[in-house]
Amino acid sequence: MPASPHHPLLARQLKKLALSEGEAPTAAAFARLVAEVDAAYSAADLERERFERSAALSELEMQAAFNRVASERAHFRAVFDSAALGIAILEPDGSVAQCNAAFAKMAGYELSELEGMSITSLNASKEQHIDLSGPAALFECSMRRKSGEIMVVEVAASAIKEADGSVVHHVVVLDDVTERRQLAFELRQAQKLETVGRLASGIAHEINTPLQFVGDSVAFMRDAFADIQRLLSLHESLRVAGYGPRALAQIAQVEEEIDLPFLVEELPRAAKRSIDGLERVATIVRAMKEFAHPEQTEQIAVDLASAIQSTLTIAKNEYKYVADVETELAPLPPVTCCVGELNQAILNMVVNASHAIGDVVGSTGQRGKITVRLLREGDDAVISIADTGKGMPDDVKAKIFDPFFTTKPVGKGTGQGLAIAHNVVVNKHGGRIEVESTVGVGTTFRIAVPIGGKPAHKEAA
Repeated sequence: MPASPHHPLLARQLKKLALSEGEAPTAAAFARLVAEVDAAYSAADLERERFERSAALSELEMQAAFNRVASERAHFRAVFDSAALGIAILEPDGSVAQCNAAFAKMAGYELSELEGMSITSLNASKEQHIDLSGPAALFECSMRRKSGEIMVVEVAASAIKEADGSVVHHVVVLDDVTERRQLAFELRQAQKLETVGRLASGIAHEINTPLQFVGDSVAFMRDAFADIQRLLSLHESLRVAGYGPRALAQIAQVEEEIDLPFLVEELPRAAKRSIDGLERVATIVRAMKEFAHPEQTEQIAVDLASAIQSTLTIAKNEYKYVADVETELAPLPPVTCCVGELNQAILNMVVNASHAIGDVVGSTGQRGKITVRLLREGDDAVISIADTGKGMPDDVKAKIFDPFFTTKPVGKGTGQGLAIAHNVVVNKHGGRIEVESTVGVGTTFRIAVPIGGKPAHKEAA
């Protein structure tokens, strides 16, 4: 049975049966050939069935996958639309591709108005704005509603990128914290006034003492001027009659009675004591005014050394019976900060230092020492407050910045002072606060804040 070159499959089968082209196969060989062809067809049928089943299964899997994607997309859209936080997906140029209802309500626009709008048009200021140029970040800024109203928002911004690093979209999540910030401001102000109230009796005593010697000096000057007036009246009456021996004797007698040399010597001193006393009162009142004045919502450049002196003036009655205060305040350029909050943090630490020293010296009459330093380290202003108190063990030192943690007796400590200080320094100013303490030796707190102020936003961790 000759094999045509146009039938390669048949040629392969003949070769498999050990038959050459042109050679007639035997019946047995032909039977084997038919069996081989039949087996080949059966195998082809099985392969076709497997392929058909695989294709059907792939179609089912694809449909199931499509259904899953559609369900997840619908779920994402439901979450996106119903989220209480404002969410916007932005094009690489910062224009709004899509946003949810919360974002539109927060901005005061309709959803259709926001599509295609640049996110920068919502910026309320150049100093605090939504910035997409940096890496993923969490920051706070001011935003302007359509009505013109300014609100404070907390922003989480991140970029969706291709494998090559190119930005496909930006995602920003906004939380309106205006009311929260106002409540926090009011709470801090209330805490500040509470501190002033707690120190009021001591401050009143500090004012009363200089006022007493001002009063004594003024009373002395009043009596002295009465005596001098008596002498001047005598001179006036004798000026017409002439200064004879008898008149001179009268003058000498009055000068002796009023102790004129003493008056001449003491009157300038009494005037100086009065001026010093009034200046002391003015310093205390000025310090109270600076301390209790409502804080600035934005950071401003201040003389930090002057702020520290004012705070020490306010706290004097807390430490003056148990400790001496030494200050080493290096001249620094103006420091950009929220000075009211920083004053509160420093005051809390000075009061804590005086209490720690008081626990050591008790009623022995001995005195400890509080050393307050201000220096510059690189771009930071560093405030150091060291005391010779009882110190802290490591387990206490690890908890001192926790809210409501205190080692003081009930009614004396709230556990909020150092927690507030930590929040002010670290969160509000982007600085750091460190503590070193040795039991029986004392404690040193170090506050470091950037001289130029906290950056607009910090990179996300």
